[in-house]
Amino acid sequence: MLSHTITPETLHDLLDSDQKPAVVDLRLPLDFLVHTEIIPGAQRISPREIVANPDMLSKDQDYVLYCTCPGDDSSGIVLETALKMGFLRVKMLAGGLEAWKQKGYPVAPYDKPFRLDVQ
Repeated sequence: MLSHTITPETLHDLLDSDQKPAVVDLRLPLDFLVHTEIIPGAQRISPREIVANPDMLSKDQDYVLYCTCPGDDSSGIVLETALKMGFLRVKMLAGGLEAWKQKGYPVAPYDKPFRLDVQ
């Protein structure tokens, strides 16, 4: 799995380059009550949605997944599932959103409506 992990520094550099990956925030709605910010440009998709409908991702696109779980649990589960399904251009942000913020990289308020389901 280490080869499918990316550091905040590397992601920051990629987001400023022509090789910009799609960034996916995997947090559940309850997580947004505590952490209300998101990496600018990231798309929030629940892990359950991706596992249930893998066609929402393209095998030709680079993706970086992140969450706020201790030990990157959600990102790790989705990464492992994606790799088994043949999505080889997927990486997990080491340390998730907290590591990104600790480096002083930008975050934006998450202001899209969401339902508070806990699944």
